[in-house]
Amino acid sequence: MSQFTLPGFERAPEPPARPKGSPQPTPQAKPPRKFGGLKDRLFFGIRLAAQAAYSARQTAWNLRNRHHLKSWPQQSSMLHVMLRHVGDFNGFPGGLIEKVTEAAASVRARPFEVAFDRVTSFRSCIVLTGDDGAAGVRRLENALSEALEKGRIREPSRSFNPHIALMYEKTPIPTEPLRQPVRWKVEEFVLIHSLLSQSKHVVLQTFPLGGGPREFTSWPSP
Repeated sequence: MSQFTLPGFERAPEPPARPKGSPQPTPQAKPPRKFGGLKDRLFFGIRLAAQAAYSARQTAWNLRNRHHLKSWPQQSSMLHVMLRHVGDFNGFPGGLIEKVTEAAASVRARPFEVAFDRVTSFRSCIVLTGDDGAAGVRRLENALSEALEKGRIREPSRSFNPHIALMYEKTPIPTEPLRQPVRWKVEEFVLIHSLLSQSKHVVLQTFPLGGGPREFTSWPSP
């Protein structure tokens, strides 16, 4: 099966086999990210299917090699599209998980195809983005936001730009199209507890997409 690459990119070379009994190499340490002393982030997101995650990481390694970047690509388990940030805390307030779970469970939507077709720099990150291919993500975010607002779970107004953070990197890169978009079928969204500065995500709840009265695939495009 052919692998997804950017125009002019060569596939990132596989690392040589490590001799048996040799010490495990230590990767370059990531600079600590600051979160104002808060330790726990709660958000809703979409995880990538396995093949999409592989393709996204391959793209990240190609970018790192081509642009001589210092940062390391995100692990597959950390790759996601954020739908809605609930908040950052030191321990979650009592009843918060139950409240947001109840609100999100009211969202009705059918599974949909998503495609991210270019790379760019965004807020000190290198990200995958898409326009028409991410329309379904925008509709799902709108439905989720409405459900959370009805449940009186609010956050400050913000624009929503669907993206996948490939790596945290301050050196900007030019926007470039992908020869083959990173695509997959979205069949669920999840509530995630992110342990800040630990590079760890814990899925607290999964919400399957199964259609229903709020069938967002029939809504007008934003």
